[in-house]
Amino acid sequence: MNEENDFKLWVLLKKASAMTGYTTRALHGKIRRGKLQEGVHWIKAPDHHLMINMEALNQWIES
Repeated sequence: MNEENDFKLWVLLKKASAMTGYTTRALHGKIRRGKLQEGVHWIKAPDHHLMINMEALNQWIES
């Protein structure tokens, strides 16, 4: 995978919401209930924004 694709794996929660159709509230709920795993599906960036790994999220959606 090239550097450009690596960068695009992680997107802000709002962008992930727009890309998937899940509301930000729904994504927060999945994080809170442990359906999405920290370090796999999401991380907290140094500025405290939640970042979503779109590749991992798509794999979860397809499972």
